[in-house]
Amino acid sequence: ILIGPCGFSLDRTVKDTVTTFGTKDWWHSMRAVKEGRVFALDGNSYYARPGPRLLQGTAIMAACMHGKDITDMLPKDLVPPCGYCQITRDMYDPDLSMEYVGHILAATPAISACTLRPHPSCCLFVAWNGVIVFVYRGFPPPLALAKQRFDTCMPDLKGENFGSKWPKTTLAAVNDDAADLTLDQLELLRGICGEFSEKIVASDVQINVESLSAVEYECRALEELRNRTDIALESVDNDTNAPVSYQEKSRVDSVVEEWSDVAMYLPKVNAPGSRIGSYRESSDGATCVAFLQPLPDDLFRHLADFRVAIDEAFPRRHAWLDDSALHCTLRSLDWS
Repeated sequence: ILIGPCGFSLDRTVKDTVTTFGTKDWWHSMRAVKEGRVFALDGNSYYARPGPRLLQGTAIMAACMHGKDITDMLPKDLVPPCGYCQITRDMYDPDLSMEYVGHILAATPAISACTLRPHPSCCLFVAWNGVIVFVYRGFPPPLALAKQRFDTCMPDLKGENFGSKWPKTTLAAVNDDAADLTLDQLELLRGICGEFSEKIVASDVQINVESLSAVEYECRALEELRNRTDIALESVDNDTNAPVSYQEKSRVDSVVEEWSDVAMYLPKVNAPGSRIGSYRESSDGATCVAFLQPLPDDLFRHLADFRVAIDEAFPRRHAWLDDSALHCTLRSLDWS
């Protein structure tokens, strides 16, 4: 069963299908529904008006009906994964269980393994509140698809914070009793970040993401977990190096460009909040992340040297998160 109402986005189609038919016994008695062979289509983008996208719309329908037998034969851009979504049986009664999260991430179209690549000019960055982060170029298409899947299939989640809209890994936070930075100190900190950013980019490192993890945590740093469910991603060679979209790149660039004017940026670095205590205090919640272990050897070595350089320049200022907890957050999984 393919459902793509004229003028409806994919999110709207999934929501209306679930709410309109979810309570109907006759709907659940249909074989296609029982077998999970119901697909929502982005009617607004691929079917509502004549044009080149009708070809993509036709390929999407073929993918829904024939699966990998077709998608493996066609060019990737002919079957845009953002244009359709399988509606599985448990979507009619969604919950926040890790099992449900695993099911929606495993739905068709498959989310493929991919790579996170460092930002080309500023991969080591001091974010607001003085948090030291490792920054990526942007979410690659498979991870962008996973984020879209949450919005589509879990509409009752809390609104996404801007912090998870640009991909990064938190490396260190400021100690609770640390003094504010001076302008000269921030200049020095930016210089150290720039030096090691150049080394990392020159090493051409990339982080392979072969699984995602839905976790229930006991602290924001993810150093203590109550539950962890790993979801393997589909191994597809030609997806591994899919380029990051212009929109993704622009979002990240707008963030790292903030400290091009250090004097203007200093108050944001010194702003209260997000000290190490807030990362490690008891705080229940749920999130979906890509854990980074094991790190590529070159990246591990550069980050270790970077940490030494920071601690020598700023003794006892920063607390570094455990290597085993390093991750890139896709989306909070807390209900609204």
